[in-house]
Amino acid sequence: MIVIESKRRKRENILKKYPDAVIADVTSQATDGLLKLSPFYPHGGIPVPFSEGYTAMCVEGIWQGLKVFESADGDVK
Repeated sequence: MIVIESKRRKRENILKKYPDAVIADVTSQATDGLLKLSPFYPHGGIPVPFSEGYTAMCVEGIWQGLKVFESADGDVK
């Protein structure tokens, strides 16, 4: 079972509710190897969907860059 809890909850309170839990912090504030699962982690060279020849440093950059606005076109700068 996977349970998602707020980062604001204290670790000890999570473990009280789920004593056998494995706590996996995948935020940009993680302090272990799971940091690489954060959408902000700068992997580099990630292909941008629908944009041949373009790559991004992180998934979050692609997410923000592919937003569509009614009165504006994409800005590759």
